[in-house]
Amino acid sequence: MERRKRAAAVTGADPAGVGMAAALLRLRPDLEAGIMAGTIDFDDVMPDLNRAFVDRLFQVVAMRLDGADGKT
Repeated sequence: MERRKRAAAVTGADPAGVGMAAALLRLRPDLEAGIMAGTIDFDDVMPDLNRAFVDRLFQVVAMRLDGADGKT
């Protein structure tokens, strides 16, 4: 969170927005171009971003249950 606050201070963005942008770049980088071009709004991609987050969450849970992460 501290990193986001520093980035927000430099860019003038809201810290939550910085976090959401980071999530977008990690989970759905294919949507970045449309947002940067202004052809789609961040609110429009939230369902896709949320779905990608849930999918990633289930992948991590499955790996943990299978012991694939080496921690079990």
